[in-house]
Amino acid sequence: MVRGLEELSEDLPLTDFRNVLDTTTRIMKNQNEGGQISGGKVLGSLVKLDIPERLVVVGDIHGDYAALSTILSKIDYERYLSDEHNKLIFLGDYIDRGRRSPEVLYAVCFLKTRFPHSVILMRGNHEAPDEFPFPSHDFPFRIIDLFGQDQSMPLYYQKILPLFHALYLSVVIENCFIVVHGGVPARLPHDGLEAIKTLSTARANHMTSETMEEILWNDPRDSIRDNGNFERSRRGIGKHFGRSVSNAWLKSVDAKVILRGHEPCEGYKINHQGLVFTIFSCKESYPMSKAAYLDIVCDEMVRLKNGYDLREHMHYV
Repeated sequence: MVRGLEELSEDLPLTDFRNVLDTTTRIMKNQNEGGQISGGKVLGSLVKLDIPERLVVVGDIHGDYAALSTILSKIDYERYLSDEHNKLIFLGDYIDRGRRSPEVLYAVCFLKTRFPHSVILMRGNHEAPDEFPFPSHDFPFRIIDLFGQDQSMPLYYQKILPLFHALYLSVVIENCFIVVHGGVPARLPHDGLEAIKTLSTARANHMTSETMEEILWNDPRDSIRDNGNFERSRRGIGKHFGRSVSNAWLKSVDAKVILRGHEPCEGYKINHQGLVFTIFSCKESYPMSKAAYLDIVCDEMVRLKNGYDLREHMHYV
């Protein structure tokens, strides 16, 4: 029997960890093959949702188990997630930097196994270390610290990477949001929604693609050099994209706001005159930033004009 979140402590059993990862990967593959999730459809790497009764969105956690626990307590997660008309979306970056990355990954997977139609797990750039390697990926060392040297690499390649490959790259909520981890691709194809659907090919083949790179790594900027639409990112991977790119994607998909994580901030920040809204939910490794989450109900999403309207629905941790 797998322990619940209330029982989770520093001595997370390896068997529980393995079982929860296996079950989560299987659930996500089954939802992908069936093409269905309560209140929406699964189309490859894209989840397309009707407007939920209530929506909670959590940004980057980066191993900050205390912040995650606080959020789950504040939303009364057992009661909230028991209603499949409600949705809890995690924007990715569960791991690295924080002290309790394995526990955070266990917790979000536990929630997916308990409430498979209410919880949506997205992929962050830190969940793509094989496609886009980066120096701050310390998760394997956290696995060693918790479970021992002998378990680290077999566990990583047999259980963890398949789970990462199963995570979603984008969510579109009808007439409201495009949800990504980093940003929208800088070049919009003729049919933006169809382009998002085809990301399943990149995921299924575990291929490194420019589209995946940009969804996981891009950042909005209010000023682009030479008055262009985009420029190379100062991160060294991905791009900075301008307001014209955000506007084109939102018009193509018939949405109002791009919701994303990826950047430390004061809990949230707004770019492109309200077209882009960043959520950040981690404090432990970012003492100069704040942690917050979005909590909004259906009627308020229907009345939404732009990202500025979301400020009153942000809650600090």
